[in-house]
Amino acid sequence: RRRRRAANLLLSRGGAARFATAADCPPDPSSYCRVALVLEDGSVFEGRSFGAEPPAGGTFAEVVFQTGMVGYAEALTDPSYRGQSLTMTYPMVGNYGVPDHGAADAVQPLLPRRTFESDSIHAAAVICQDYSADFSHWEATQSLGAWLHASGVPGVTGVDTRRLTKLLRERGSMIGRLTKIEDGAAPPAVDARACAACDGPAKDRHKRGDHTCGGRSQ
Repeated sequence: RRRRRAANLLLSRGGAARFATAADCPPDPSSYCRVALVLEDGSVFEGRSFGAEPPAGGTFAEVVFQTGMVGYAEALTDPSYRGQSLTMTYPMVGNYGVPDHGAADAVQPLLPRRTFESDSIHAAAVICQDYSADFSHWEATQSLGAWLHASGVPGVTGVDTRRLTKLLRERGSMIGRLTKIEDGAAPPAVDARACAACDGPAKDRHKRGDHTCGGRSQ
C-alpha cells in the first residue's frame, strides 16, 4: 500500500513509476580482488571484494552478524554497528540496490528516509555469501557496491557465512582482519601479535570510528 501511494505521488509530480535496474545506473566499481578474513582464533575465510578494497594494512574490526532477510541499508547505517565488520546471514545481498540518500521520502518528505538509520555507513565492512551487482527496485539509484565504494567501506562476497555465523555463535564475536591477497598466493596466517595489539582497542573501536590499520582511518 505504501509503495502504491509513493508511486501515485511520483506520477502526480511528473515522476516515472517504474523499477530502476542496474542497467539504468552507473556501473558497479567493485574490483572483486581476492581477500581473506582472518579471525583471532586462526580461522580463515576467503572471498572476493566488492565496494572499496581493504586498505594496505588491512581492516581490523570486531566481527558480528545479523539475521535480517532484507534491510542491508538500514543495518549498515545503524550506529550500533559502528566500527564492526557486519556479517549478513541471508545468502544474497544487493539485489534491490540502494536509494538516493539525499532525496526526500516520497511518502514522508519531512522525515528521514525509512531506508536509512543515519546519514552515513557506520559498519567497518560487510561480509556476505553472494553479492548481486544486478538489482531492481523503483527507488534504487546505485548498487550496494557503488555505495560502499563511495563511502570507503570494503565488502567481501563468497564467504561461507553459515560456517562463520556458527563459529561466532559458539565462540562469541571475535576480532578479524580483512586483507587483500594476490591471486595464486597462499591465504595469510593469523597474526597473533597484531590481534593481541588490536584486541583491547577494537572492543570499543566503534566508539571512536577508527577501524583500519596501516596509517589510514575511516
